[in-house]
Amino acid sequence: MVIIIPGLKLHEKWEIKLLGKSLVKIDEFIDDPYKPIDTHLLMRIMRERGKREPFDYYLNYMRDHDPWRLYNDVFFLYIYEKFSADGLDAAYLHVFLDLFAMDVMRATSADLTTFRTLVDGYIRRAEGFFLMDLPEFLARLKRVGELVKANLSDILSDILEWRKIMDKTGRVEDIERIRVYHEPYVLARNEKDLIDALKKSWFKSFEGAEFIPPKDLSYYRRNIREFVIARNILDKLFQMNVPVTYFEVTQMDLGELKRVQSRLRDIASLAKIGTKYSRRHAFFEISGKNVSIAGGYVLIITYKDGSEIFYPHSIQRENTRVEIRPLDFLISLLETGFSNIS
Repeated sequence: MVIIIPGLKLHEKWEIKLLGKSLVKIDEFIDDPYKPIDTHLLMRIMRERGKREPFDYYLNYMRDHDPWRLYNDVFFLYIYEKFSADGLDAAYLHVFLDLFAMDVMRATSADLTTFRTLVDGYIRRAEGFFLMDLPEFLARLKRVGELVKANLSDILSDILEWRKIMDKTGRVEDIERIRVYHEPYVLARNEKDLIDALKKSWFKSFEGAEFIPPKDLSYYRRNIREFVIARNILDKLFQMNVPVTYFEVTQMDLGELKRVQSRLRDIASLAKIGTKYSRRHAFFEISGKNVSIAGGYVLIITYKDGSEIFYPHSIQRENTRVEIRPLDFLISLLETGFSNIS
């Protein structure tokens, strides 16, 4: 069974609606299968909670994708210590949306009673097991649960719509190869690296023209953060015998870039997906001798049956252009792999 989990944009949408602000960093942390863990903090929490399991047991689980699935107090305490009470609320909301997504995949329709019961059942489990001696945590879980139930119809409509969008996600074992085309800046680890990488791309596009660094680097920093998570998932998929090849676009000549661009257009035509994120601009856009990639990187997925698809791409839903990001695909694909293994 393929499990499609909500994309980060859907998590963020409901954080803003129910919690009053975007807390998508929490969702990125939860979904990252190689997340960095504060080992001193984790060790302290285990000691204070009297955990007898080996430290590596919790460390490995915390580092992996969706550590909330262990139903343990350690995860929520870690979130609270690292990201504050707001982060805890975002984690609870993340859990409920993921639970709904898994159940919607099995249900023929989004029956509200079924999903209210799902919320209540998770809260009862917390009361009787992993949050039974943490009344403040339990109170916040109940509060988020009530907010979710009050908006259940709209939440389920969003998740069902997301399922339609992501239904074409294949299985890990069906993939022949993943090709990753990326701009150099997504590999930057500090501001100097970032400026140097942007300069490198600029001079390839506009040789001899003066380079002026952008005043606002937030767009690039966000893309770097996402690429780190994507790279972690790609590494995980590589361990599952999925071939992954990386291409830095500044190392490719103009002819190679044009062939990639042409290939994306051919795939879009066959798969009935869009190559543009706006009326004027494409995800993969050649400028001079270089290319600009929306989000910093693009994936081309080749399946064993010869079919192909790429991310990011766009589709039309009720006169609205919906963007499907590489990370949405990768997280769903990773879930597929886990469900097949189990």
